[in-house]
Amino acid sequence: MKKALAVILMLQASIAQGYEIDLTVDQLLAESNVVVVGKLSKVKDWIEGDFARGEGFIEVSETLLGAIPRKKRLNLRWANRLYRSGAVEFEDTGDEEFVWFLWRVKDGSFRARYSSCKAPLDEKTQILAAIKKRQAEQGGAR
Repeated sequence: MKKALAVILMLQASIAQGYEIDLTVDQLLAESNVVVVGKLSKVKDWIEGDFARGEGFIEVSETLLGAIPRKKRLNLRWANRLYRSGAVEFEDTGDEEFVWFLWRVKDGSFRARYSSCKAPLDEKTQILAAIKKRQAEQGGAR
């Protein structure tokens, strides 16, 4: 509980300052309910009020954590306050796959608060180990 509170306070301070921070795999897992491998495409950006918003679609090749729709195409959305440093930004990844740390929201879309929610595919083994460790810890706490 104390560890989770420390992560939340750190993230709130970061958001208030408007800076992008590099999070560890454990920190990303604490905020994610879905982790997938896939390619991002059809990225578009626009301005709405005081926010720069973005959206794209992840074509999922593998699910590492959580449940996703059968069609294996996730709608990813992100937003940044204008005139702040450390904006979350994503581009089409072409044919290159990445590991994505996401959370599903009530409308069925998925969100990423940080650019570090996208990890290189060569980190997949480390990420799987962290997922298994987290699941074992949560299972032991019940």
